[in-house]
Amino acid sequence: MKSVSQKNSGQSDVERAFVNNTDEADRPAPLRQQTVLAQFGELALRSDNLDEILTEACRLVGEALGTDLAKVMQLQADGTSLSVRAGVGWNPGVVGAVTLKATDDSSEGHALRTGEPMISPDIATETRFTYPPFLIAHGVKAVANVAIIGARGRPPFGVLQIGSRTPRQFTDADTALLRGYANLLAAAVDRLRVIADMRDEKARFRLALDAAEMGSWDLDLMDGSARRSPWHDRIFGYPDPLPEWNLATFLDHVLAEDRPTVQAAFLDAMTTGDLLFECRIIRADGALRWIAVKGRADFAERPATMDRIPVRMVSVVRDVTANRQAQQLLRQHYEGIEAQAGERTQALADANRQVTREIEEREQSEARFAAAFRLAPVPMMVSLLDGFRILDVNETFVDTLGHAAADTIGRTADDLKLWGESAARQRFQDDLRTTGRIRNQDVRLMTKTGWLLDCLASAEIVTIAGERCVLSVLQDITERKRSEAELFEAIEAVMQDTSWFSRTIIEKLAHLRHPERTEASRTELADLTPREREVLALLCKGMNGDGIAQALGLSRNTVRNHLATLYGKIGAHGRSDAIIWARERGFTGPTERASRP
Repeated sequence: MKSVSQKNSGQSDVERAFVNNTDEADRPAPLRQQTVLAQFGELALRSDNLDEILTEACRLVGEALGTDLAKVMQLQADGTSLSVRAGVGWNPGVVGAVTLKATDDSSEGHALRTGEPMISPDIATETRFTYPPFLIAHGVKAVANVAIIGARGRPPFGVLQIGSRTPRQFTDADTALLRGYANLLAAAVDRLRVIADMRDEKARFRLALDAAEMGSWDLDLMDGSARRSPWHDRIFGYPDPLPEWNLATFLDHVLAEDRPTVQAAFLDAMTTGDLLFECRIIRADGALRWIAVKGRADFAERPATMDRIPVRMVSVVRDVTANRQAQQLLRQHYEGIEAQAGERTQALADANRQVTREIEEREQSEARFAAAFRLAPVPMMVSLLDGFRILDVNETFVDTLGHAAADTIGRTADDLKLWGESAARQRFQDDLRTTGRIRNQDVRLMTKTGWLLDCLASAEIVTIAGERCVLSVLQDITERKRSEAELFEAIEAVMQDTSWFSRTIIEKLAHLRHPERTEASRTELADLTPREREVLALLCKGMNGDGIAQALGLSRNTVRNHLATLYGKIGAHGRSDAIIWARERGFTGPTERASRP
């Protein structure tokens, strides 16, 4: 029997790891296979090199089953592609280069889809699957595939495949051994994935802490030692980490006034598990800084008493000096704002009181106006300037014109047929828009029952609730006009013979009748037609309409038309106005009418 050293000469370190003091030839094959498999399991749990583990698995399973070729194909992210990750016995250009599709008609795809071993004893007679050209080119006659499963919730890692250059029937023991290697590979893959994730997580955590300029420390409460991140010591003013650090070192940097607070926080954390405080420290360079500490304690049970005792404390440390300074500035700013707010509040209170007084005065004024509006002894109405739509009328308006308030509000004067003449209404509104106010303008309005009223109208544009409105006041002078008319009717009766009236009396009567007229209008007599002068002459003689018709040989309707035209030209309202108009212009008596043809 060869010695162990003789047998191991020329072997690799990995190969020597699977050789023990017992001669392999002296052991039954199944036992030898199980021993090698167990030793491979140790390698799979110890090594951090996945390619080394995969390659060694291919070598060992090939040797154990007496095949020339073995490989591990890794499933890619698309879920259908398999790339040759590791293998033994293959020509260059296969491992790390060949990729194939795990389709339904491939043995690899069948193994992945079913999770069961897939055996093809003789691919020359195989009708279920097709095989890639590189497999045929290597002289493969038989293949066996087992899936390398993934961790829970993850897809399979790939397929472990052995190939034989001669047709072969693989036994159950062969497939069991193949599955054993595949399962160890699955465990190794998952272990390395977890390790990689943890390393990535730690790296990301360390990167995040560094980016946030936060340090971390892990304090062993049993011996007082602490492991720290490099940024931790920088916070305390050390460019390079100190050789040692413990709780006492930390407390030495804490400002003396803050140490009781820090010690109380640590004691509390040993009971509650939560560590949280802020304190001031003196850095190595003598600078005073604020730090914030947040962490937690881990506990273990005392075997004898089952009591929970703190054994470890993990925390992060952050320099919060800038935050503290900002808070101080913000506090001072808020104090200034509060002072200004107090002053402005007082000013607003004063202004509010002033506004309240103005509102009360306005309300009182509006109340007085409303009372005066309602109780005024003359007709009044309020309307919008835009469109002259009526907003309100008083009681005297209702009594005088006969339109109920509900029937007037929201309507216009044209809707109510309030004006005797629409042209006069238009002039009134145009004048109001131009001048902003009207005083004692003669207008003629119509009641609801059709009576015409002579009124003096005054109006002014006012603002009510932000709207431009018109306040109109009407004075009914119909009775006064009627009295004047009756007076002049009496005068006309007396003036049947006007020869004894002096010119002075006539002028005074004319002035009384029309005080606004002047002497500048004497030439208007020439504007009359001969027929109109004849009619006027007979009026001055004291004739009425029938007398004039008989004297001129005209019909009564024709005479009425001549009188209407005459009155319109000279602005007269009746015979007395016409007689006075004639006397003002020196037309003192009738002329001889030319004899009719």
